[in-house]
Amino acid sequence: MTDSAAATAAQFKALRTAIDRAQAVIEFDAQGYVLDANDNFCRTMGYERQTIIGEHHRMFCATEEVEKPAYAEFWQRLAEGHFDSGEYRRIARDGSEVWLQATYNPI
Repeated sequence: MTDSAAATAAQFKALRTAIDRAQAVIEFDAQGYVLDANDNFCRTMGYERQTIIGEHHRMFCATEEVEKPAYAEFWQRLAEGHFDSGEYRRIARDGSEVWLQATYNPI
């Protein structure tokens, strides 16, 4: 690895560490399946990381939300590379309502 590549990798790792300290972060594939989540997200939603990996995003949503056409359209737009931002109502493991100010960023 070149010095430049090593510096870039170190910078990326430091950035990721800073984000993980300050934000609740969850990663999905293009179909909405959980790839990973940080500790802040897991604490906020009341889950252990290993219980959500491989599960679909719908597990955090009210049933009436995922049954609407807009939910499928949301995932279609993300799969096409479109960004989405706003306040989202989600459901924690204990059934309580959690409102998140969030962004969905296709990478």
